[in-house]
Amino acid sequence: MNASPPADFEPLEKSLLWDAVEGTYLIEIRNDVKESGLGVDDYRERAAAAIERLLDAGLIKISVGEWGKNDSRAAAREEVTRRLADSSAWDPDRVDLLIIDATDAGRQAVVDQRQ
Repeated sequence: MNASPPADFEPLEKSLLWDAVEGTYLIEIRNDVKESGLGVDDYRERAAAAIERLLDAGLIKISVGEWGKNDSRAAAREEVTRRLADSSAWDPDRVDLLIIDATDAGRQAVVDQRQ
């Protein structure tokens, strides 16, 4: 993993990376569908691809945790891929929610993009 970070981020990648800098549950990002102008399925497909690119570039990390609790565990890449593919990553009724956080490299990429 840890591919080179993209020189120019796509708008969705930028948005997701900003969300990751703030640290957020993936289910909260699903609210961005309306702003994107895409249908739900298209948005999820594009967001999943962007999340995987950011993950592969080492700009984000994903963990699994319960809403409002401080305990979480690192999510295996295979688990993230599976949950994005079967749409369970977007299910607000699940107890084991995906959480995205920016890595130090991700935070630096945000700073570099602002300059």
